[in-house]
Amino acid sequence: MNDKDLLQKIKNVRTAVKEIYGNVNTITYPIYMVDWLIEQAEKVEQLEQEIASLKEALNESVKTSVALDNELQQEQAKTERYEKALREIANEQEVGEGDFNAADVTNTLIATAKESLEGGDLNGVKDI
Repeated sequence: MNDKDLLQKIKNVRTAVKEIYGNVNTITYPIYMVDWLIEQAEKVEQLEQEIASLKEALNESVKTSVALDNELQQEQAKTERYEKALREIANEQEVGEGDFNAADVTNTLIATAKESLEGGDLNGVKDI
C-alpha cells in the first residue's frame, strides 16, 4: 500500500468512527498507521528544515548576485570611460616636431587619461 492509499485508509477509519460514535476524543488505530503518521510528521519537520536552509542559501545567492551586478556595472562604466579617452587620444592629429601647440595637445591628452583613470566625466570628450 502506498502513502496515498494509507492516508486515505486512515481518513476512512476516522470518518467511520465519527459516523458511528459521533464526536469522540479518542480513536484506536492499528500501530502501523500511528507509526506511519509519526514518520510523516518527521518528514515534514525535515523538509521544513531543508526549505529554511535552501531559502537562506537563496538569499545569500541573491546578495552575491546583486553585489556582482553592481561590480559589473562599475567595471562597464570604467571601460566606457577608457574607451572615450582612447577615442579622444586616437582622434588627435599627430603633432610634428617643432609644432607650437605640441605641449598643449600633450597636456590635454594627459589630462584626459588622468580623468579617465580617476573616474571623471571626461568633459569635452567626443563620442565617436
